[in-house]
Amino acid sequence: MDNIQKIKVFTVIGAGTMGREIAQVALMSDLFSKVYLNDINVKSLDDASTFIKNGLQKIESKGKLFQGLTASNLMKKYC
Repeated sequence: MDNIQKIKVFTVIGAGTMGREIAQVALMSDLFSKVYLNDINVKSLDDASTFIKNGLQKIESKGKLFQGLTASNLMKKYC
């Protein structure tokens, strides 16, 4: 657990289906101060941002986020 506490930034390369879902799970874990998603295609990044935001809001509406977490607070950590 000590090693996990030392990791502050999580970066995903590639904003495709797998990359965007990995970034969303990293945000939901609330282990990192920032989650970066990188891709050379700007449209892929825009689509991924929309996907992650909508996904977090859907999960929040079902009450499935850890207690005290909100979609809007998690999105502040997304870069």
